[in-house]
Amino acid sequence: MLVYGVCIFVANMVLLFKHFTHYWIGTFFFFLCTSSYFLFFWLFSISFKNEVDHLFMPTFSMRICYLIIFFIVFSVYLAELAYSSCKRLMKGVDKDMDGETEELLENQQ
Repeated sequence: MLVYGVCIFVANMVLLFKHFTHYWIGTFFFFLCTSSYFLFFWLFSISFKNEVDHLFMPTFSMRICYLIIFFIVFSVYLAELAYSSCKRLMKGVDKDMDGETEELLENQQ
């Protein structure tokens, strides 16, 4: 279940990193999607009587789980940051001006 949670965190982080429209509703849904992992993991842990039975508390009582989540999310963040920087350098685009910003500025004039 920890791998599933890391996938949720990485997917939400990549979406947050790739899209620069951070309004209150988008930020709300980002936190809602990220926190839904904890909610459903806890619900599955108390309701199912199989391998997931009472797995929530032991999983998050180990510090190594938090380190794993932090390390993977941070390494993906750094990889996305490096990728966007390399892409920007290859295109020769100014880092303060991207394509969407140029289109918005042209449409306003």
